[in-house]
Amino acid sequence: TAVPLPEYAPTRRIIKGEKLTIIVLGSIINTVLPAVLNLKKNVVDLWLISEFPLNIPKELFDSIKKTRMVCVVEEHVSIGGLGHHLNHILVENRISFKHFIHLYAKGYISHRHGSRDFYLKESGLDKESIKKVIEDLILKTKQYGEKEIKRVFGEIGQKNIDNPKRNYVYVTRILGKIPE
Repeated sequence: TAVPLPEYAPTRRIIKGEKLTIIVLGSIINTVLPAVLNLKKNVVDLWLISEFPLNIPKELFDSIKKTRMVCVVEEHVSIGGLGHHLNHILVENRISFKHFIHLYAKGYISHRHGSRDFYLKESGLDKESIKKVIEDLILKTKQYGEKEIKRVFGEIGQKNIDNPKRNYVYVTRILGKIPE
């Protein structure tokens, strides 16, 4: 299914939805778009960022305020990239959210090198991994409830930021564990 792209702008909405705001930086949109196309209509509010410095339009702020669930996808490291800047801007503007998922390049986890596709898969940035994170985020919130999801993300937030296990797959593995 082809999605008509809106006229170029540094920040533009690709798909309008109401449950989850996904913000993508650059060409990885070509991986994210196929991952979200088969989801129910009106679930994902998908945005593409094409330029820095980051200038967030009112419509994107409104989307985040409405969904309160943000997923940032980029091929950059966590510090200094889109997710880092966006989180800072949201905090500065006192915009609260329930969940902030940041999918980013985690480096060469296996200490092996390969094609771009190999690297994306290893970092959880391939189509199937992205699709699983998005579907899980939507389903796990329904399944476990807000309180349990908040507990797990709080636990993960205490982990070392450079730990390659600090990703959504890791989060889903500890869901349901009883806190000590």
